[in-house]
Amino acid sequence: MAWLPGHEPSTGTAAEVLSAHRAGRTVVTVTALRQNLAVLACATVIVPDLDAFDAWLAHPEGGG
Repeated sequence: MAWLPGHEPSTGTAAEVLSAHRAGRTVVTVTALRQNLAVLACATVIVPDLDAFDAWLAHPEGGG
């Protein structure tokens, strides 16, 4: 899970997300940065906030 609050991408978090993606892991990002190329390319699930992440945790089969 990667949490990207605010509107600034994080290079360190992007590297971790890429590493998890390359390892075949489920990558869930909590961010409003839905247009960010790193998020779109590497995230399995994108949720807009922590409440939505909590809802996804309760029902991960429903997607994001």
